[in-house]
Amino acid sequence: MKTKKIINWLGGLCMFMLILNSCNDPLDGTTFFTTDGETTDMTISEVLEANPDKFSMYVEILQKTEFYTALRSYGSYTCLVPTNTAIKAFLEERFNVSTVAELTSEEQIEFLKILVKFHTLPTSRTTSSFIEGRLADTTYTGDYLTTSYLLGGGIANVQINKEVGLDQYDIRTNNGTIHALTGVLNPFIDPVTVVMEKAGKHTIFIEALKQTGYYDMFSQYFSETGSKNNFTILAESDAVYAEAGINSFQDLADYISPGDVNYTDELNELNRFMAYHATESFLYSADFPENSFISTILPKNAIKSFKTDKELRINETETGVDDTWTSLISEDSNFPAKNGVYHTVDKLLTIFIPKAKHVSSILEQVYQKYKPVKLVLIHGLILQNSNRFGFFQQHELEF
Repeated sequence: MKTKKIINWLGGLCMFMLILNSCNDPLDGTTFFTTDGETTDMTISEVLEANPDKFSMYVEILQKTEFYTALRSYGSYTCLVPTNTAIKAFLEERFNVSTVAELTSEEQIEFLKILVKFHTLPTSRTTSSFIEGRLADTTYTGDYLTTSYLLGGGIANVQINKEVGLDQYDIRTNNGTIHALTGVLNPFIDPVTVVMEKAGKHTIFIEALKQTGYYDMFSQYFSETGSKNNFTILAESDAVYAEAGINSFQDLADYISPGDVNYTDELNELNRFMAYHATESFLYSADFPENSFISTILPKNAIKSFKTDKELRINETETGVDDTWTSLISEDSNFPAKNGVYHTVDKLLTIFIPKAKHVSSILEQVYQKYKPVKLVLIHGLILQNSNRFGFFQQHELEF
């Protein structure tokens, strides 16, 4: 009998792997295999159904979208589940209805499917993994969710996508973890430029993007090769510009590129300034490197990133006396979109020019990194194990 159970289990596992490899949508209502009654644990769907006072409307959404069976089957998921109160408020605001049953059109059902996928991750994550920044896994829509603690420390103050909080959390099930939400998360639909424009705090920056042609570029979901775009934009808000005496797009243009109105020219200083504010790397604040450079859209010009225990320093000067740097404004940063994320910087982000370094100091760094290779610098002559491989004249020692 025991051998027969093992054979049946292996057969089910093989079927699960075949379905997983052949199915484009891992959440679409395919049953892999469920608990067989030998365990008292309940699946996600069963836990939700057992608590109708809080989750009955989400269960109805799962059933209408045919995802109910998937979430009572084998797997490991994180489900962010809005409460009945949250769903009712969402339906009234978005569709002017009060029940899930009133959503019947093909378009409405398709939206509900996106909604479920956006609230579901393919791995089980407890709140111990909720850091300031993005979660480690993408949702089933391919998007990163963010968690933040702007209201204070402690999990009770966490916000998902800076939109909603937690009603309950870390509800363990047989196939994952449930976190109950106080609101419904809005799936990412707009590109990062539109999200920023709708927020209304960066009107001068947005106009500069449009004038230089980068608005259209940063609005694209896919690159020319077909890969998904993931832009990170570091933007000055209108308030930050005002502190620098800039109160309109024309003020910015006159300040950065006086007399040159050919803003779409890549050699134009305003064009270069705007290109320097974006990178094709997907970076929430927690993803910025500890001490390194980040390539920008502006060719051969990078942003210097350095982290201390307390803050992120961007383009810190290297004079050694009263050094300055740019930082992110926490409450106005880490705003995700369908094709990226944007942050707000606390001062003008000008193009960074690294301090010139002496060749001998560079050689010392190389030596420290590549020991035991022996490097010797004698009057401009570079030797490696007594074999000459290069020569620099004295005036070439600095660059």
